[in-house]
Amino acid sequence: MIQYLNDKTGKQFKPQSAATRKFINGRIKEGYTQEDFIRVIDLKTKQWLNRPEFSAFLRPSTLFNATNFENYVNELVTSKKPKRHLPVAPVLDFSRGDE
Repeated sequence: MIQYLNDKTGKQFKPQSAATRKFINGRIKEGYTQEDFIRVIDLKTKQWLNRPEFSAFLRPSTLFNATNFENYVNELVTSKKPKRHLPVAPVLDFSRGDE
């Protein structure tokens, strides 16, 4: 996960860091999957990477914190809105009168 985060952000977090491992292992024990981590990293880098006021938060202690991670995973769920179909304009037939 850390290498993926580093690749996406251009940062150099250390995968062997005890603090980082604690965050990741905590989320794994809660039942989150590798796919969840990747989706959260993708979501937050898309939202924050090019915004200086937020890019500093693209770090394990923010992304993988218990409360934050749960919120980010749920943000993914709510941001997946069903595709909306464009309304079809009615066809008006004036040759039929007032029927």
